[in-house]
Amino acid sequence: MLEWMHMEDIAGYFQTDFRSMTIKDCEKFIMKSDTSRHIHYAVTDCMGEYLGTVSLKHIQNQTAEFAIVLRKKAMGSGCAAEAMKEIFRIGFLDMDLQSIYWYVLPQNQRAVRFYDKNGCQRADWHKIEKLLRENAGTDMTADRRYLWYMESRIHEE
Repeated sequence: MLEWMHMEDIAGYFQTDFRSMTIKDCEKFIMKSDTSRHIHYAVTDCMGEYLGTVSLKHIQNQTAEFAIVLRKKAMGSGCAAEAMKEIFRIGFLDMDLQSIYWYVLPQNQRAVRFYDKNGCQRADWHKIEKLLRENAGTDMTADRRYLWYMESRIHEE
């Protein structure tokens, strides 16, 4: 975990200053990885080697924020797409979420290409602003510097 946290071309795109984190910070994060408001899962290979983390954060009112980060060695392997599909399955089917949103800096072209390649839906800024205000239970605002994405549960009739 500390490996990707200290890599400028990965951690440099996040709001949180992961580059100053220590092993103790990683241990604290792991100890609080499953709460009613946040779930974080390790992404591993078939041998159990840690490759990254996938999360649903700010879970409230059937809404959550998605996040994913991988070590360099896992990029391009397909595990990010699988981890994203699985966390969406957990969110929508197991947790009965209605919306999952996330954002990325436009300069983070690797992430933008990944989301676009995997069919993720870019969200209208006004729609995200309304979602955050009414459902997300966070003091976040839909900062226009970011590209916003949102997936919604498909209702079966």
